[in-house]
Amino acid sequence: MAVDVQPTRAAPSSGQGDLSWRPIKIGAGGFLAGLDIAPDGVLTVRTDTYGAYIWDPADEEWRQLVTRASMPGDMRFEEGSGDLWPTELVIAPSQSSRLYMALDGWLFRSDDAGRRWIRTKHRRIDRAAGATEARAFGRKMAVDPRNADIVCAGGAGFVSLTTDGGANWVQIRDLPAPSGMADGFLVIFDPSSPDRQGRTMIAYAASWSNGVYRSDDACRSWRPLGGGPTSVRNAALGRDGTLFVAGHHTSGGASGVFRYNGSWRDVTPPSETPEAWHSVTVCPRDPARIIAAKEDGSLSESLDGGDSWGKTILRDSVRRVAIDVPWLAWTDESWMTNGDMRFHPIDPDRLVFAQGVGAWTAPFLRGARSLTWTSMSRGIEQLVANQCVHPPVISAKPVLACWDRALFFIDAPDRYPERHYPDPAFAHCWGIDYASSDPSFLVATISSQQASDLERSAYSVDSGRNWQPLPSTPGWKDGLAGKGFIAASSPTNFVWAPGDGRGAPHVTQDGGRSWRPCNLPGVGDRDFAGFGAPPYLRRYTVCADRRAPNVFYMVHFPKGLFVSTDGGLNWSLFHPLKGWNEPYHSKLRAVPGHAGHLFHTSGHSSAPRYGAFIRSTDHGRSFSPLPNVVEVSDFAFGKPASGSTYPAIYIVGYVGEVWGVHRSLDAGRSWHCVSDGHPLGRLDRILAIEADKNEFGRIYLGFAGSGWTYGVV
Repeated sequence: MAVDVQPTRAAPSSGQGDLSWRPIKIGAGGFLAGLDIAPDGVLTVRTDTYGAYIWDPADEEWRQLVTRASMPGDMRFEEGSGDLWPTELVIAPSQSSRLYMALDGWLFRSDDAGRRWIRTKHRRIDRAAGATEARAFGRKMAVDPRNADIVCAGGAGFVSLTTDGGANWVQIRDLPAPSGMADGFLVIFDPSSPDRQGRTMIAYAASWSNGVYRSDDACRSWRPLGGGPTSVRNAALGRDGTLFVAGHHTSGGASGVFRYNGSWRDVTPPSETPEAWHSVTVCPRDPARIIAAKEDGSLSESLDGGDSWGKTILRDSVRRVAIDVPWLAWTDESWMTNGDMRFHPIDPDRLVFAQGVGAWTAPFLRGARSLTWTSMSRGIEQLVANQCVHPPVISAKPVLACWDRALFFIDAPDRYPERHYPDPAFAHCWGIDYASSDPSFLVATISSQQASDLERSAYSVDSGRNWQPLPSTPGWKDGLAGKGFIAASSPTNFVWAPGDGRGAPHVTQDGGRSWRPCNLPGVGDRDFAGFGAPPYLRRYTVCADRRAPNVFYMVHFPKGLFVSTDGGLNWSLFHPLKGWNEPYHSKLRAVPGHAGHLFHTSGHSSAPRYGAFIRSTDHGRSFSPLPNVVEVSDFAFGKPASGSTYPAIYIVGYVGEVWGVHRSLDAGRSWHCVSDGHPLGRLDRILAIEADKNEFGRIYLGFAGSGWTYGVV
């Protein structure tokens, strides 16, 4: 089979190819793990999924700072990177167009508010924080408030100092490495301290489990401040030089708030709940006015420097308003995960809050006893994609399966949704499918990580517009509720393979009222892991034939392809898939309208390119590779081209030496690159692709941490 690789066009800044890209407006998602505000009000937030943002007050929305156009050329990975979320992002107080960012182990500088970044000469350090608790600790990097070229940066076991904007760095030797928390450093300059030759003399640093240190000579030498907390989460300085920190006396001890002004004093507010005190901020005009906030967003105010505190405003007593992104006011966000909370420097009666879902602001007058957060999340897209389906039904819409907020029915991609599904809960959708015999029926595997993976798996009879709980689920071991991947032959017959692989695949033939284990010859209890993997690996290896009723296919690693012709009860091993069966990333899908037609990919790997894209036309008895098509991370079937009866095939991967989004209109015999792999300039990894079944050429892409986009011809 010859493969026609058509040449790509000259590359613009992003989205090269035939398609025009637009974001699917979901809004927020992900975790805003930190924020910074310059004295003139310039505001940035950083995320724990992909990239960071700066607030554009003219448009009242956020602008992404990590893009193909802004980053150095060697950061534009073809397959994307999983490490493009900053561990720190700070603004130079004396020059707010100057930003510094720690990203992918490098330290970057921007002189134009993040439109272009240059890599400083700091050596690359191993990424440390990742998705650990330390990602929301701050401040890991600080800029001298008087000199934008002086930066103190902590991470990966040491603190470095530059006095020339990053051209040269020296390692500070007086500060011990954090213990038990690789990114457990904090650094902060005291703007009230003396100015000598344009340098701020006093600074503080904290090393996790080692306590707080002070420098009186512009970071040249440091001494420990004994008697204070040993492990610090966040810190703030009043304009009178008083230091406040939220932390612990021991790394595992009870959290508190502590004040240093020549000596330490525990000023922890009275607490009605067990959550840890996470952040502290000082009013820029009144150093006696302090806000301390917990991990869940509950907060207390002191008007006398911490000597006394008002009654804690608990998380479940605050009100939320979201005019910009409506679902943010509807969703269950009573636990507002604290990234950081600060007074606004220009409007000191206003708080700004970077948290688990979006950015928020609230007026907060002295002595207030209630709080209303208003979303300021427009422009932020941080959802983590799992899967997308577009049922072959007239007037059907795409349904997005995500982490954190399980399902979004996209009625209008250019309008923010009113809600998500199946309910307001914090939940993940791991797998979703439409029934081959009735595509208006959808079924999804959903779990909530609250209260030990509460079961929320659901079905829809109207193409995803409304959802209701499944009558029951398989009786797997604890920790499997809602996880795994599912395939539906009809509204009553579907097969569920547990994603963690700690139980047998199960089948129902009565719409989920009852379940029974699949009969898989030669597969014992110890082999069940071969049907799945941890759900974050997105190994979709069970599917229903899209034309033949009661026929299912399922891949086991390393045994091969199993097939059932009796609705999933009994299975036979049809093909060993030797060399084509990858244990983590493989995906198997059946071709709409063509009985027995299957495609399988071994998926993306960080190893050198491998992984054939293979096809079967005889129900999996034989497979053949599509020449020169490799490293396909995902694929989808869309509306056939005019005059054709075979669905258009879309892939994310390599055809020859060309990486990007490719389309075939002739069952994989030839390919055309319709886009490079950086739609909208995102350097994020593409995890999911789906194609519109009603409109030729329209496709949907989901990213590892920056939401979704759609492309049209």
